[in-house]
Amino acid sequence: HSISDETQTCWNGLIGRLELSSTSPVWIADVQAHPDVAKKAALLKVRLGNATGRSGQGTLTARGQSQAVTWDAEGGQAQIEVNLGADAKLWDEFDPVLHEVTVALKADGVQDARTVTFGLRQVGTEGIHLTMNGKRFIARGTLECAIFPLTAYPPTDVDSWRRIVRICKDYGLNHMRFHSWCPPEAAFVAADELGFYLQPECGIWARAGTQLGRGDPADKWLYEETDAILAAYGNHPSFVFLAHGNEPSARPEFLAAWVRYVKEKDPRRLYTSATGWGPTPENQYDAALAVGGRQGKRIRGDIGWRGKDYREGVAPTKIPIISHEIGQFCAYPDFSEIAKYTGVLKPGNLMIFRDFAAAGDILKQNRQIAHASGRLQVLCYKEEIEAALRTKGQSGFQLLDLHDFPGQGTAIIGVLDAFWDSKGYVTPQEYRRFCNATVPLARLTKRVFTTAETLETDVEISHFGPAALENARPYWKLVDGDGQVVAGGDLPVLTIPLDNGTPLGRVQVDLSRLEAPKGYRLVVGLADTPFENDWSIWLYPAEAEVAVPKGVVVATTLDNATRAELAKGGVAILFPERVGRAHPPVSFVPIFWNNQLFPNEKRQTLGLLCDPRHPALARFPTCEHSEWNWEDIVDKSRAFDCAGLPGDVRPLIQIIDDWNTGRKLALVFECRVGSGRLLVCGTNLPQLAEKSPAARQLWRSLLAYAAGSDFQPTLVLTGDQVQSLLDRETPAKRAPQGDRPLTDLTPDN
Repeated sequence: HSISDETQTCWNGLIGRLELSSTSPVWIADVQAHPDVAKKAALLKVRLGNATGRSGQGTLTARGQSQAVTWDAEGGQAQIEVNLGADAKLWDEFDPVLHEVTVALKADGVQDARTVTFGLRQVGTEGIHLTMNGKRFIARGTLECAIFPLTAYPPTDVDSWRRIVRICKDYGLNHMRFHSWCPPEAAFVAADELGFYLQPECGIWARAGTQLGRGDPADKWLYEETDAILAAYGNHPSFVFLAHGNEPSARPEFLAAWVRYVKEKDPRRLYTSATGWGPTPENQYDAALAVGGRQGKRIRGDIGWRGKDYREGVAPTKIPIISHEIGQFCAYPDFSEIAKYTGVLKPGNLMIFRDFAAAGDILKQNRQIAHASGRLQVLCYKEEIEAALRTKGQSGFQLLDLHDFPGQGTAIIGVLDAFWDSKGYVTPQEYRRFCNATVPLARLTKRVFTTAETLETDVEISHFGPAALENARPYWKLVDGDGQVVAGGDLPVLTIPLDNGTPLGRVQVDLSRLEAPKGYRLVVGLADTPFENDWSIWLYPAEAEVAVPKGVVVATTLDNATRAELAKGGVAILFPERVGRAHPPVSFVPIFWNNQLFPNEKRQTLGLLCDPRHPALARFPTCEHSEWNWEDIVDKSRAFDCAGLPGDVRPLIQIIDDWNTGRKLALVFECRVGSGRLLVCGTNLPQLAEKSPAARQLWRSLLAYAAGSDFQPTLVLTGDQVQSLLDRETPAKRAPQGDRPLTDLTPDN
């Protein structure tokens, strides 16, 4: 059960299989299998129930072993060890072998049996590392926040959970955290079968009105719920981690006592006090923003990007640490998802955002915008995951999220939608290149180069597969957009241990002989394996001079001289030195979570959309979406809100807005002013060109376009209309388009 305003639905009740079954008057109430990897055995802890009210005795049998057992009027307990055989296989993510043992009870008038399924596995720690059966592993996880749009409650059939687990594994993950709730048994069964590590939580989010450790009923309830979870799901080998809940308001001594309690009660998994913060000395691992809680250096975010890592953040840790809720990078919603809501929930959020898009005249671009923003999202997740994998001593990460979260104001933070379906802008195969048990990595400190430079970077590997890789043969190559190899080589043969940060060698490329401007990819892989990764590289000419063609006026204000030039049929490029507050600042990195929940977040945009074939970009090779070549150009620029302009405004470079406002935003747009032609740009390219090769190249390309015959704007504005747009301090009024108001949520739409 879960009652919360923080998630998509509030649900409470009984679901799944409900049954009453008769038993012997003395019966086997529970069997908990405690595996012993070293002995290839399992200690079965048996609890007997007794409805007779009388004491008695009998015999327990399992796998040929027998054990005398007694019980009193309340029942009894016994233990019996079974040998699984010298050839018994262990359970882990690579080879999830399960074992079954039937325990039988016999006595006068008593006969009962129970079959228990478990895995022969031992999860543990080795200093600051996680281990499974004595081998190091790294937790590559995502969250499940009780998002089930068709039913509004979790599925209780195994097939549904097999689908979810298989999807996660397809995207290179081996772990799932259940944010503030515990899934039904079907989830554990599927994870057992497929080799997947789960972290349930005890169904509590102790924030705001609920606090722990103050003697409230929630204190007692937490212990009762913990006992029920351990009894019901304790035999599942996939049950690897447990936390009480998420980001608590709780007294540390209360959480420390809870961790001590569960460690003593059931040592078959690892325990932490809470996820997010609230660490205690009792914890066996932390899933946190930073070592020690919220005050230390973060082990997520762009401080670890661009070839760096989070080593300073993890340095103080004494136990394994998993980074908490990394990512949260937004993409724009694809409104075709609305049609999938055929169950009990109505996607009113998406319908309202769709109407905002219609009012902002961007609805017809929805698929393009969703795809372009999604590619930037993938770029950011790749950078964040690789930073974690480069960090020596970091034991994993928990994504927020592989799929979207429709609650908390709507967070479009997944590469999959709320139904666990692909959005079409990244394949599992591409995702696994940077998120997998084995991932080649590079220490690239930048992605934009000139032909006067040498590309130099150290390359390494993160490897947490089933065993060390002997005689591994790493290679590298630089390929162009057509897949042609322009440089490459082999790196030294080596044995790769179960660890990250294993050096593979150093790549050096003299860029002076390569064609520029052009995009390339640095590829690093292991021969005769599926493990390969790549990074985009943008190469530009080294010359710094940019000549303004004759007949092109460059201005920072639409002053009388610029207006006079346009009136004569001239050409001008305007870089406004001041724009009104209606025009939002642009950041390269997209919105965090969403700006409804975090209205003070500085990031307000979701990347850009352009047509690489447009003549304005003829000398600036690019993708249709944000890539590293745009970082210097868009960061701290301003996007023009085109609302209120007459006609069909088609920005040459369009900035993708927050779905909560749905504006058509332009970084660069063109128009006719009188008989003249005007380009307006929200980033000061002449100034940026002094230090940024990419900005310099875009400046060259726009200048060539402005001076050429292809520059034929169709949008017609007066000089006063342009100035009014630039000066706008408040958003222009938008009227809903179509024949329904914004709040019309009838079943037919």
